[in-house]
Amino acid sequence: MSQERDTSSFASASPQSQALCLGTFAAGAVMMPVSMWGFSDWRVAGAWGLAAVGVAAGGAAVKQWKEHARLTAQTSPMIAGVPVSVLPPPPVQMSKPGVPARELNFANPNVVRLLRVVNALSDSLVPIVSEFSYEDDDDAAGALLTYAFQSTQPGYFATEATKNAFDEKLKTPFGDGWRLNFDPEQDVLHASRSSGLPSLVTPEIWKVVTSREEAARNFPKITIAIGVGENGTIRVKPKEVPHREVVGATGGGKSVAVRAELMQYFALGYRVFAVDGKGTDYSPFMRFPNVSAVSTNLQEHVLVIHMVWRLLKQRQRRGTEMSKKGDTSWRETMTPILLVLDEFASVRTNMKATMSPKEVQLVERDLVDILKVGREFRVNVILATQDMKADTVPSDWLDMFKTVQSLGKPSPMVVRKAFPEQIQGEVTRMGGTISTSTPGRALVTVTDKSGKISAELYQAYWSYSPAETISDSLPSDVRENWELFKREVSDKIPQLYPRMWVKLEYPEPVESGGKAGKDSYAELREDGWVNLAAMTVMDLQRLDPIDLEDPATFEYIEANAVNDPLAGAYAGIAPFTDGAKVISDY
Repeated sequence: MSQERDTSSFASASPQSQALCLGTFAAGAVMMPVSMWGFSDWRVAGAWGLAAVGVAAGGAAVKQWKEHARLTAQTSPMIAGVPVSVLPPPPVQMSKPGVPARELNFANPNVVRLLRVVNALSDSLVPIVSEFSYEDDDDAAGALLTYAFQSTQPGYFATEATKNAFDEKLKTPFGDGWRLNFDPEQDVLHASRSSGLPSLVTPEIWKVVTSREEAARNFPKITIAIGVGENGTIRVKPKEVPHREVVGATGGGKSVAVRAELMQYFALGYRVFAVDGKGTDYSPFMRFPNVSAVSTNLQEHVLVIHMVWRLLKQRQRRGTEMSKKGDTSWRETMTPILLVLDEFASVRTNMKATMSPKEVQLVERDLVDILKVGREFRVNVILATQDMKADTVPSDWLDMFKTVQSLGKPSPMVVRKAFPEQIQGEVTRMGGTISTSTPGRALVTVTDKSGKISAELYQAYWSYSPAETISDSLPSDVRENWELFKREVSDKIPQLYPRMWVKLEYPEPVESGGKAGKDSYAELREDGWVNLAAMTVMDLQRLDPIDLEDPATFEYIEANAVNDPLAGAYAGIAPFTDGAKVISDY
C-alpha cells in the first residue's frame, strides 16, 4: 500500500510529478499566444521563448528525478538488483492479538516477491505478520509456508470475482500446493502450503461388531471415515448426517470409494440394501454377510426400495405404539440400515422412460419418506450419481443430504446444484486442482461446531471389497494392507441379518361388487415363471417380502429357492427351453 504524502503544492510534489507538470506547461506555452491573439511573427517568437523556459525547467526536474532515484538505490536494501523501497510496504504490519509484534524481513526474496504480487492486485492489503511462517523458521531466506493479509477496505473479499483473482495470481508464484481461504466477515486472506495428499490411501483396520445388540448400542457414537484430508482423517457421524450424496463422473473413483466405505458399514453392524444402477457393481456383494438384497434391473430397484420403505414404516409404527405406553426404549434397540442408491441418474432416467408419471411418483414417494423420516429410525442413505441434472436428483431432495462428496474435478453443474451457494466459489477453486490422474481425489462439505460450512480436499480410501481386485503393479505395502484388511476385517464380519426377497406371484384379480375383476395377468400365469417387467409398480409393491435364510440360524430355506435370485430354481427369469439358441461367446 502506497504511503500518503502531501501533494497540496508544487514544491511538495514528487520530482516525477514536477517534470510532468512543467513539460505540459511548456507544450501549452507554444500555442497560447497564437490561440489567444492570432498568428504573427512576434507572437510565434514569444511562444517559442516561453516554451524554452518550460523545457529548461522540465530538464532540471528530470535531472532532479534521476538524482533522487540514484540516491534511493544507494540507501535502500537491494533484492535482485531492485530497491525494496520500490515496493512500499503497508503502513501497518499487523499481528494477532496476544502475539508479540514483529516485522517482515525484507532480506527474504520470497517476502519481497509476495508483496510485489499482492501490491499489484490491491493497495488495501496489510500483512498480518504473525501469520507468516517459513521453512526451518528462517525468515531471512526460508520459503513461505503460511501468510495472511487483511484488507483495510471493509467487504473487500465479499465477491467471488475478487477471490478468484487472488486465487489465480497467488497459487502458483511460490510452487504447487497452496490453498487460499477467504474470510469475508473479517476481510482476511489466509494462505497455506500443504505437504500434499497421498495419491492412494488405505483404511485402518476397523473393529468388527459381533452382534446386533452391539451394533444398536454403538450407533449413537459411531463415525464413518471416508478418507484422509490435509488435517487427518475425515469422519462423518451417521446420527447427525444420516444421508450423503456422492457425485463423480466416470474415472473419478466414485464407485470404488463408496464400496470402500461400505466395508466400514459392515464392520459396524449395518444391514445393507443396494440398488445397483449398472447391474454389475454390487452383484459380488449378494452373498456377503448382512447384505439383505441387491437389485440389478428396474423392477428389482422398485422392490428393494419398497422393502426399505416397509422396514421404515414398520419401525415407525412400532415406535408409535411403544411411545403411547410410555416406553421409548425402541430408540436405543434399532439396528442401523443403509440403502445404497448407486448410479441413481441411470436408475431415475430409466424409470421416467418406461413408467407412467404416476408410477414414478409411487417410487419417489418411498424415497422421500426414507430421506425425511429415516434419520429418526436409523435408516441411512448413500446416493451416488454421475451428474446433477434436474431430471437426475429432484431439487427438493438436495436439502436432505447434509454432506456432499464430489469425486474428481466437479463440473459447473455439480458445483451449482450439489454445494451450498456460500461455498461454491471455494469448491470451484479447490476442484480446479484435482487431476484426472489421481482417482479418489475428492471434495467434501464440512460443518464446524458453529455451523459454518466449508469444503475440504481429501483422498478417498481404497481397500479390499468383494468387488475389487488388486494389481500386481502396486507397492508391496499396499498389498500387505489389502490382505491384512481382508483377513482382519472382511473375513471376520459375522452374519447378523438374513438375505431376503419377495414371494414371486402374480396378483389375483380384485373382486368388485361380488364379481371377480379382470385378470390382467391371465395369459402369463401358464408360462412357468413370473415376468416382473410385465407388472405395474403398484403390483410390484404389493409383493410380500420373505426371508431366504432363517433369521435365527441363517440356514438357507430351500422352500424359498424359487424366490431367490441366486438360485437355479429362481422363478423371476425366463427358463431356457430345449430349442433356445445359444450364441457362441469367447
